[in-house]
Amino acid sequence: MKINKVLSFTLSVASIYFVLGNMVGYGISKGSVEVDGILYYLFLPYTLTWGLATMVGFDWFALTFIVLALLLSMMLFFPIGLYLVDRNEEQ
Repeated sequence: MKINKVLSFTLSVASIYFVLGNMVGYGISKGSVEVDGILYYLFLPYTLTWGLATMVGFDWFALTFIVLALLLSMMLFFPIGLYLVDRNEEQ
């Protein structure tokens, strides 16, 4: 039961990062967000994917990289999900 809670918290944090990263990546590809700013480095997996998709065209390869970036962010945010579940169980 605990792993389900951890995965749900992890998925929710990773989904927020996913949405924000894709918004910033799309903004960079359209030229409305600066490439030299902190947002580029904060959402690096998605901004790189959107940059490559802008150069060569958006296809299944770019979609694969977006899914891989989501899986990478879920692995990075897994400790945050563990912390949130442990904190909620203590209260």
